[in-house]
Amino acid sequence: MKLKAVESICKSSKTVIIYRNDRCQWIGNGTAFYPMDEFPEITTEDILSIFDVSEDKREKFFCKYETFPSGINLEGSDDSEILLDRNLFEVIYGGMHLLPLKTPTGIIFIQKKLLKPFGDDEYELYARELPSGTPYVVVKRGWFLLGAIAPVLLNNDEFIKKAEELLTQAKLRFENYKKEKGDEQ
Repeated sequence: MKLKAVESICKSSKTVIIYRNDRCQWIGNGTAFYPMDEFPEITTEDILSIFDVSEDKREKFFCKYETFPSGINLEGSDDSEILLDRNLFEVIYGGMHLLPLKTPTGIIFIQKKLLKPFGDDEYELYARELPSGTPYVVVKRGWFLLGAIAPVLLNNDEFIKKAEELLTQAKLRFENYKKEKGDEQ
């Protein structure tokens, strides 16, 4: 895992949350969680020093040490997990670069930048479910869990209307293209 990428994510959101479970500690920004197995137990002050946040800027950061949100499974496997296809396409919406992921309950979106700590394509994405049925994404390499990411909530009428308009316009352009190609022959 690339610590500089985790640093960038935490700094851009000005949020550092240290989570602990029975096996290790995790660092995140409230949306993504990354295991810090290689570190001794650290405090929020320690991580701000590691991230080279100057004393005068630390007051602008939200820092917290807490237990993991209930229902998130950080084990190597989960009965609810489903391998996701991350090769659909990408979307930029609301200033976020989003990766749509198809699940049995519909498309979910994660911020693409939250995958940077895992490097290039040598990992898989899986959907898991909280007891409530809400999906979340885990990143794995083989049996090893590399991180967890909460989806971006785009469940609003404006987004759906824009997505439908995009689909309608794409179909129209494709039909016109087929007509244009047919006219040339």
